[in-house]
Amino acid sequence: MNLTIRRSRPKHAMNREVENVLVLQGGGSLGAFSCGVYKALAEEKIKIDTVAGTSIGGINAAIIAGSKSDHPEKSLEEFWHELSESTYEIIPNTFSFIYNSAKRTYGYEQIPSASSNAAFFGIPKMFVPRWNPSNIINDKDYFNPGNWTYIYDHSPLKKTLEKYIDYDKLS
Repeated sequence: MNLTIRRSRPKHAMNREVENVLVLQGGGSLGAFSCGVYKALAEEKIKIDTVAGTSIGGINAAIIAGSKSDHPEKSLEEFWHELSESTYEIIPNTFSFIYNSAKRTYGYEQIPSASSNAAFFGIPKMFVPRWNPSNIINDKDYFNPGNWTYIYDHSPLKKTLEKYIDYDKLS
């Protein structure tokens, strides 16, 4: 018996040029890491044809693709500097007494408080907690958390991004 397998059409023509695609993942501080990666690509003059991302990666992608400047790597870095400089440092770092089983010794380890500060007080250029006392006047459900549909207000991020993104460039 002779079976002939029908070949499907090639998905891409053989003469198609290579396209550089940058896909950025989400995950908060991974966005700052992605900023460094993009800066390294820009320093090597690697042209990115398409950029996409999810969550903070999507924000980085929007700054890269829609940058108001001719140097999106600089805009992205400025954005991350602005966020980091607006972070509160109210709760101090703590120390924990730990046992090192490899060395069989006890010691202290510093535990950073950045995530606690962000959770309780927000990052003013990115988000603020709904329980912020300034919301008492404007939020009719302030004292009724059962009606809340969000915990953090991200409207500060919109204002911050307007400095960096020309939305007409995005498609």
